[in-house]
Amino acid sequence: KKEIRHVGLAESVALVARALRWKLDKIEETIEPVIAQQLVRTEFTKVAPGRVTGVHQIGYGVKNNSRVIELDLQMSVDAGESLDEIWIDGTPEIHSVIHGVHGDLSTAAIAANSIRRVMDAPPGLLTMADLPIISVG
Repeated sequence: KKEIRHVGLAESVALVARALRWKLDKIEETIEPVIAQQLVRTEFTKVAPGRVTGVHQIGYGVKNNSRVIELDLQMSVDAGESLDEIWIDGTPEIHSVIHGVHGDLSTAAIAANSIRRVMDAPPGLLTMADLPIISVG
């Protein structure tokens, strides 16, 4: 089966659940193409109407037949502003929007800022949830 997708979304759902100490019943994913509604032009390419411009992928963590974690990833040529948005349903409810987060740059930044924590970590297979919170300074 040929498909383009982001690799790691289900793993990210599992990591969030682990950090929260939640036991999920299952993890599900959906993926759909993003289709150009009109001609899309960029500095590098153009995409005709009806052609694929990217993907819309959602990862769900399910517990007791309820979706308790949802990660919604939208990547396309015409996606517009880059942002991370977080909703936490609780008391109090939290809604946070962080603008201008570029995935590759933020990945490189967290990797570079994690070096000391990784070097100080015990041997073995670890995840980000096993390391102290990363801070600059």
